[in-house]
Amino acid sequence: MRKAVNGSADPPSRDTRSQIVAAALREFEAHGYEASTVRSIARDVGLTTPALYYHFANKEAILMAVVGPYLDDVSTMLEEHGGSDDESGGSARALLAEYMRVLYRHRAIARFLYRDLAASNHPAIKGVAEGLLADMRRRLAGNDDELMTRVRVAAALGVLRRPILWLDDDLETVLPGIAEMAADVLASK
Repeated sequence: MRKAVNGSADPPSRDTRSQIVAAALREFEAHGYEASTVRSIARDVGLTTPALYYHFANKEAILMAVVGPYLDDVSTMLEEHGGSDDESGGSARALLAEYMRVLYRHRAIARFLYRDLAASNHPAIKGVAEGLLADMRRRLAGNDDELMTRVRVAAALGVLRRPILWLDDDLETVLPGIAEMAADVLASK
């Protein structure tokens, strides 16, 4: 245990856990979830494998620590967002804009999940992610279950996701424009 500046014991576990999670994301992105090893993640952080197991029970627990914040933020966003839409589609526009901000904030995790089928199909992730996406689709479509409405919802979500998942550019200044494009696609008839 390290000593803090004030002389009290400073447990390193929170900082070490965040370092492990960051190293795991790098490892998962570089080699894929299945090919990544706990040993290589531990080595990246400067730990022994047994020391890493002090912080995480297994590779699955590390995966959940990597992906959890993104899924939690999407879930929180949906819980806080009202489902009713006004005449101008303002609620759907607000939901798209908020989802875009969450997606952008967690773009490294979203990219990893998009590219890594083993991770995105992991039993602990797949059901949760599919449920969140289904909830978002329902909210964006409202009570309209027509095929063209479902196509517009899928296209609007694609307009949000593709630039964030594919472009490495700093998109901060163009995020409002991306959200507007997605809202325009959703509103098109």
